[in-house]
Amino acid sequence: MGLVTTWEYLEILVVGEAWFDTSGDKGANEMLNARTTQGRLLWSTPVARLQQLGQIGWELAGVLPAADLGGYKLFFKRAAAQQLDEIGDSMGDPLKRGALQRRIQQSS
Repeated sequence: MGLVTTWEYLEILVVGEAWFDTSGDKGANEMLNARTTQGRLLWSTPVARLQQLGQIGWELAGVLPAADLGGYKLFFKRAAAQQLDEIGDSMGDPLKRGALQRRIQQSS
């Protein structure tokens, strides 16, 4: 019998110069700019938060406009903690979330 994937989900609301997520975290966006053929393009984005989420296994699953709030929503998913523990145990490898997070923290 194959392993059935159970997912955890996280949503980030990006509005103006701030972001808020469903885990209760919030922060300020970074202003990025790029040169295009029509001039400079400026936008506000939660780059640091996105990098942090990627390092702990979150994958972008979708993006929707939040026009009523003047922003957008980012939807992320990752394999549930229990499932990561089971995979780590079955592989004999420390893939457990806690071990993975400690490795990430030690490397930074």
